[in-house]
Amino acid sequence: AYDAYMYGLLENVLSGQRLAGGSAILLSATLPAWQKQILLDENDNEVKGQDEPYPMITHVPHLGAKTTLVPDKVNRPAPHDVAIECWHTEGLLPSDEQHQDIIEAASQGALVGIVCNLVADAQQLAAQLRSKVTGQGKTIKVVLFHARFRFKDRQLKESAVMAHYGKNAKREQGRILVATQVIEQSLDLDFDWLISQLCPVDLLFQRVGRLHRHLRENRPAAFAAPRCTVIAPSDDDYLLHKVIYGHRQVLWRTQQLLESHDFIKFPIAYRDWIERVYATQPWADEPASITKEAEQYRQDAEGKFYGAKVLSVTRGQPLPDTEGAAGRLTRDGEMSLTVVPILAGQGRVLLDGQNLDDMDEGERDEEIDMNAIGVPAGWKKWLPPEDKNGWRWVQMAATNDTTGECATNDQKFTYSPDTGLSLNIYKEEE
Repeated sequence: AYDAYMYGLLENVLSGQRLAGGSAILLSATLPAWQKQILLDENDNEVKGQDEPYPMITHVPHLGAKTTLVPDKVNRPAPHDVAIECWHTEGLLPSDEQHQDIIEAASQGALVGIVCNLVADAQQLAAQLRSKVTGQGKTIKVVLFHARFRFKDRQLKESAVMAHYGKNAKREQGRILVATQVIEQSLDLDFDWLISQLCPVDLLFQRVGRLHRHLRENRPAAFAAPRCTVIAPSDDDYLLHKVIYGHRQVLWRTQQLLESHDFIKFPIAYRDWIERVYATQPWADEPASITKEAEQYRQDAEGKFYGAKVLSVTRGQPLPDTEGAAGRLTRDGEMSLTVVPILAGQGRVLLDGQNLDDMDEGERDEEIDMNAIGVPAGWKKWLPPEDKNGWRWVQMAATNDTTGECATNDQKFTYSPDTGLSLNIYKEEE
């Protein structure tokens, strides 16, 4: 996904590699032509490449002219269409009627994947679907998967997700997976129906890559052809989703393309849609407020791009992995915080009863890592101070048993191996 700060670092990495006489291979299906031109160090004012075929190999030697190679027809990906539809809802969450559509699809044997942009949205949606499934007396499994689990629980979650939604899953019954960006890349998952909250087009294409990923003859009849449903707002208010992805323009443009097409045609869309969404010039019908906001965003992004280049040069000396500056160098903005939940009033006893102070140093460090949870930097005001290692020890009172749901005494945090860490604010602090 496009990120100005990271591309500033990347350009320095490529320049250094080239000066050292080394090579680099960059793989991307979603790189805008103007960004590719910057990485290739082409200073032409005219951006070229919008109409180049996909896939294509561009070779830039240390000496000599740039060359390109397009695979012959036999080795190019076969064209395929993905049907698309938009659900317009309040808060980008499904309505009661749409909940029923999801449950009915799973009742027909479909493996349904739902990708949310926010952990809180995923937790809320999973709870709603589970409640309705139980209320209807159905046995459909609704699984919740996101990044805000203890690492040991996240490993188990990921293994279960792969077992039920992966390439070799038995697919004997319908299921519903509610997840966040953790399934967007890397995992070889295969859904019969994909539902996604609106996100930038390049990330949407990543998510669509988990839809009908493998050839199968036993998909439910209603889902024999790939179909992606995108949950979008009924206006230009993208709420916190705008904050996640930087500005409204890419969301608005992606939504316009989705609403004006019945199908996404691959592989053509990798060039066509990406270039249109990330074009630096405003669209003819683009709201002025969105264009103005995008202009400010690009000015800020340019500053981050050059800031990253300067920072990575001035800190060019090798840094140990444990050095905080090493992590900060590769992050634009505040680092996430590390929380370790422990049982209240029992010293450093983990939720499953293990006492860290009874372990040797190596075992203790490993257990802390396995029980750690990454949370947003914005949660800092509700968390205890970090210790010298950067860990924040959150004391929780067990409500059921040591491996079940736990809550702090002030009821702000809850943790469950099934739903992960939640922040529940019942009243604002004075």
